[in-house]
Amino acid sequence: MTKRNITIMEELDVATSEMSVPFPLLEYKNRLNKIRKAMAEQNIDLLYLTNPENLFYVSGYNAAWFRGNPPTEWAESAAAGIAIHVDHDKFILFDVVDELGLTMWSTVSTDTRIYHDSPHGKYLGKTFNAVTEGMGFIDIIVRDLKAEGWTGGRTAIEMGSYRPTRTISEKLQAALEAADCTVVDGTKIVRDVRFIKSPMELRYIETASRIADIGMKAATDAIRPGVTELDIMAEYTYAMHKAGGENMGIVGLVHAGPERVWCRHPNASRRMVMPGDPIEIDLSGVYNRYHSNLSRCFSVGEPDAKFAATYALAKKSMEKVKEIIKPDMYVSDFMLQMKKFYDEEGMEPPLWFGGYEIGISFPPDWVGEFVYDTSMLHEGVKFAPGAVVNFETGFGINDTLIFTKDEAKILGTTQWDLIIV
Repeated sequence: MTKRNITIMEELDVATSEMSVPFPLLEYKNRLNKIRKAMAEQNIDLLYLTNPENLFYVSGYNAAWFRGNPPTEWAESAAAGIAIHVDHDKFILFDVVDELGLTMWSTVSTDTRIYHDSPHGKYLGKTFNAVTEGMGFIDIIVRDLKAEGWTGGRTAIEMGSYRPTRTISEKLQAALEAADCTVVDGTKIVRDVRFIKSPMELRYIETASRIADIGMKAATDAIRPGVTELDIMAEYTYAMHKAGGENMGIVGLVHAGPERVWCRHPNASRRMVMPGDPIEIDLSGVYNRYHSNLSRCFSVGEPDAKFAATYALAKKSMEKVKEIIKPDMYVSDFMLQMKKFYDEEGMEPPLWFGGYEIGISFPPDWVGEFVYDTSMLHEGVKFAPGAVVNFETGFGINDTLIFTKDEAKILGTTQWDLIIV
């Protein structure tokens, strides 16, 4: 009888009774295989991920704090991330002891390496392997990768991610190069894979869209003379959270008054709403970190005639979008038709018009990798089944567009007419 070398893993602790991930294991396995296929096509042996959205996509990792702008003493711990090798059907998750519980109950990781990022090595009564004199957190990560036989090839790190900071990213690169890795930029590998959503992801975005409509209804009910921009934000945020929504990647896009309404990204303020004010509200519903963007304009009482006429073009724009979008549409065809429409109508948007990918987001952003407007060619690129983008009319209406095999549709149901309150 052949003797089998069977390793029994350490039993999981009680924290896993709270385990919750938004997708079944099969979906995560498919995602890993899509990434490995993309790596193979680009001749990448090892990919090391630190971008929060990509960590969530691969494993379910759902943190409130990613140490994106940490104290210098803690900065190296922001190199915590996920290693993927093109030849292995598992990934390795590296993290610090602060996130032990999170790695256990919000990820599907089967190989999690927890290390203490300070020399004392103890946390909540437990002792962990810790950094030592001359060996920091990054050194431990690279040591483990080398022991796995994963170093020595063409290695990609996410140089375009804000996490970790430049000094730590350079330190990670140097440590990998010292382990005989040829380091290249892998910022777009997982971002590009994420552009096409699975059926479950699309359903989450549709749920997020319903939450966005609830938020806009709450904003409508809250607007009246005497309230502040912050009051309005508080009401729609509460309504969306009560409906099961989560915190948005970008917060506070409420701007009231004839000067502020065309400002793009001011923070909601203590400015008081006055009779006759135009207001724009730009929000996203969020469900399992998937966003759906919705922007509308309001008038407190009878609107200014010029503003009303300008905003009427937004409705006209969205009617044209509804008319022309179709499954598997070329991006360039869509934008050329919209540009022709604007030109024929003599419409010159006061703001940028185009759009960007919508999907997984954590603060401080909800703008995805893929962006399109009339200045970009995107030759041969389609809104393939699974693509989700927003469209910004340039006149104050933003909506989320979703493309499947059978249809292309606009998700938001809040009216396109100027909302007079």
